Amino acid sequence: MEISHFSYIAHITIHIILYVLLGDIRNHEFLGEILRDSRFPHLLPQKVDEEVAKTFISLTYGSIAMIDDGVGKILQTLEETGMADNTMVIFTSDHGDYCGDHGLILKGPAHYRSVINMPLLWKVPEVTKSGVSDSLVNTVDLPKTILNILGVKEKLHPEAFQGYDITPILNDPNKKVRERVLIEHDEEIAADRIFRVRTLITERHRLSLYDDYVNMGEIFDYESDPSEIDNLWSKDREIKNKLVEEQLREIIHLRPRLPKRDAYN
Repeated sequence: MEISHFSYIAHITIHIILYVLLGDIRNHEFLGEILRDSRFPHLLPQKVDEEVAKTFISLTYGSIAMIDDGVGKILQTLEETGMADNTMVIFTSDHGDYCGDHGLILKGPAHYRSVINMPLLWKVPEVTKSGVSDSLVNTVDLPKTILNILGVKEKLHPEAFQGYDITPILNDPNKKVRERVLIEHDEEIAADRIFRVRTLITERHRLSLYDDYVNMGEIFDYESDPSEIDNLWSKDREIKNKLVEEQLREIIHLRPRLPKRDAYN
């Protein structure tokens, strides 16, 4: 009898969100207000100097080397046991690290590319083709894609199943299945503390909106400003209106429809 299994390997335990500041960024156009706001004590802002930051970044590179070595051992074992041609391999992460970008290290609800732009390496025997793709993909696409690759019929998928099947991209790195990605951030670290962020990603722009901060937002042009320095929120009303509408429509489209309504039964 053939036994199939799903293997997930994590190198560290789950940890809470933590801000560490490189110097004083309390005058930042939106982070400063958040950090000064006593409603968010769970953000735990700490200050570190440049030497501590350099040490942190060095340790990050060391962690990457450790993970690379671990993945290499797994792949080698698959080859040695003859399972490489019968195993789907997926390598990704839930988020990245600021690593000094914008005066921050570790992670947090500021959706700079260093935190949200994750690697996704995917190998499926007789499906994936060699190559690199810059197509938009969301982590919610992974379960649907896995089920479709395994031949699980749509009617057997969970109700209100979000995500797209990205098999076309696995077959051809030049294919695209998404025009946008919605990122939802709802962290409840303390019992009565909620910090909500909604971010829309398109091929060219990022829009981030922060709950309770009506006159504050972020819009960055990835083409002209890949480092996300020039916030267009108050500078380009046309693109702001367009992106806000896109985000609203995406939220409406993705809103869960469970439990099913039975008013007509």
